[in-house]
Amino acid sequence: MSTTGTAQERDPDEFDRPRTVIDNGIEFIQWDCSRAIIDTNDIEVASIAVHTHHLGYEADYYDEPSELDGTIEIIDFTLPIDVRVTDHYPDFEPEEGSIIISGVEVFDRANQRLANVGWPINEWRCREVRDSDLDLTAIRGLDEIEYEYEVISR
Repeated sequence: MSTTGTAQERDPDEFDRPRTVIDNGIEFIQWDCSRAIIDTNDIEVASIAVHTHHLGYEADYYDEPSELDGTIEIIDFTLPIDVRVTDHYPDFEPEEGSIIISGVEVFDRANQRLANVGWPINEWRCREVRDSDLDLTAIRGLDEIEYEYEVISR
C-alpha cells in the first residue's frame, strides 16, 4: 500500500520550517524535505551541489529497493535560486516514492567549498516523504527550471 504526500501537505505547526540557516554568509532556506532556496548578498558562488536520497535498485530487481544517493550539480544560475528536487524526478526515476534533500554544498570558482548544510531528515520525518508517492502534477517542466544542471550520480 502506498500513500501520496509531500512535506507541504503536513501541518506547518508540526515542524520548525521553513528554517533559515546561514553558513559563511550564504543563506539556506530549508523550505521542506525537497525544496531549498539559496541566496547571498556579496559572495560569488560558482556551483551548488544538492545531495539527494531516493529509493531504487542497486543491482538485483528481485531485492527490496534501497536508499540511493544522488547529486544535482547546478552550474549556471542566478541568486536567489529555488531548487525543488522533485522537479528532477525524471533524472533519478525512483523505483518507489519521491526524492528528498540530504544536504547542500556551495562552491567558489576555484571549487573550494564555501558552505555545507545538512537537512533535518529525522526531525522532519523526511524518509516518510521519500517513501510516499510523488504527485507528478507538482513537477515543474524543464522550461520552468531556471538553472542549468547535471546529475552527476545516481
